[in-house]
Amino acid sequence: INLYPKKDKEYLNLLKLISNYIHCDINNILLTNGSGEGLKLILKTFSNDDTNILIPTPNYPGFIHDAKLTSKNVNLVYFNGLENDISKLEDDIQKNDIIYFSLPNLPLGYEITHNSLLNLITKYNDKLFIIDEAYIEYGTNKSFIQYINYENIIITRTFSKAFALAGARLGYIVCNTKLLYYLNIPYCTKTITKYSILNGIKVMNNLSYYLDNVKKDRDNWNKFYNNI
Repeated sequence: INLYPKKDKEYLNLLKLISNYIHCDINNILLTNGSGEGLKLILKTFSNDDTNILIPTPNYPGFIHDAKLTSKNVNLVYFNGLENDISKLEDDIQKNDIIYFSLPNLPLGYEITHNSLLNLITKYNDKLFIIDEAYIEYGTNKSFIQYINYENIIITRTFSKAFALAGARLGYIVCNTKLLYYLNIPYCTKTITKYSILNGIKVMNNLSYYLDNVKKDRDNWNKFYNNI
């Protein structure tokens, strides 16, 4: 604890373990002090006071708060996650520079099919789409990480939910290497402690235990809702 955190062998080891878990090259991953810091880093890198930011609501209040601290043009638009309604967001997407989704959504829990959202991401390739996958392990859709060849998608992940490391403050960003290049400019390795990295390694080496717990949670939820 008397040394500053740095990108050492444990840091690289954790990157490799995450890489194997999400099936992605380590050069597309950036460790952060929780996904919250990752979202702040994205805003710091790609936005300013005049950036137009679209947030379908209800949504993660932490990002709404940080977005309002970053820009005076934060646009909150009600969206309930219904597939038939996603086209209604198109007019708002055209008017904004950054579009944020939490998928599965916090707090409604909805998910959006990949094709529905990818059509918009492809059509508006001059917009930056942030996809917060904090609860991805609890969802039914696959991750958007498989689409990081797109240069306008950034995905954030966390160890705080499925992996129960909220206090360790550990998360990561996944995106195209071109975007990662810019994110690395204001990035500070000192924000991620060795304590966090070592706990992350322990989790990644015991994935089956945590994913089994997630499955049990989902099974219990289904039993509860089926009895309503």
